[in-house]
Order: sequence, then structure tokens, then C-alpha cells
Amino acid sequence: MSAYVCDNRTISQVADFMLEDWCRLYEDETPESLGAMLHAMNCAAVDARYSDRASKPGKFKYERTEGKPPLWQSIRTMECLKYQCSEGDIPKEVLYQDLEAVIEGAKNTLLRQVCPEYDRAEWGAYEPK
Repeated sequence: MSAYVCDNRTISQVADFMLEDWCRLYEDETPESLGAMLHAMNCAAVDARYSDRASKPGKFKYERTEGKPPLWQSIRTMECLKYQCSEGDIPKEVLYQDLEAVIEGAKNTLLRQVCPEYDRAEWGAYEPK
């Protein structure tokens, strides 16, 4: 598996999504500060993957996106960043775990939006009628 430092736009969109009522743990952060934290986590993962050379990605610069991406695209963007951060001990970090939780919450929301039958499904084992 290869790892790379995600571009500023990807990280900015993840920060925006996490601050939109999805993750109250970061309500005191700005998109710029949360983006910088996500960027640092991404850089640390790349450094863990390629220990023989340190990443030199440059400083994070927040990029505001015009319009709001659809939920399915936001999930995919977050999954991209999560995958690039899955090296070394990074998955043990709280920020990584919070990102995972936000992704799962977003997936559950999307499931309910596209499949209303989900909420009507049996709780427990399926019983044919």
C-alpha cells in the first residue's frame, strides 16, 4: 500500500464536513485549525510508511469550496484521507478514530436517505412473513 499527503482541497473539505454538526469534539476549532491537524496527521502517516525519507508536503493552506459537496462525495473524500492516514500508529490516535466515527455516521445517514426501508427493517433476526 502506498501513502501520500492529500492536497489542501481534500483536507479542507474533510475539515468543513467534520465541523458541520458531525463531530462536536472539534466545535472550538476553525476549518483552518482542524485542517492543519488533519494535515499533520496525514504527514505523520506518510512519514511512518516511508521511514527512510520524511515527507516535505509544505504548509497546509485552507481552501474554501464553493457549494456543498453531496453527502456521498463527502464520504468518499473522507475515506481517501482516512486511507492515507492508516500507516504506523496513526489509527490509534483520537483524531483518526474521530474521523472514522464521522465517516460511519455519514454512511448511516446516507443509507437512511437512499433506503427508507432500513428504518422499517426487523430489529434482530429476519422473520419471513
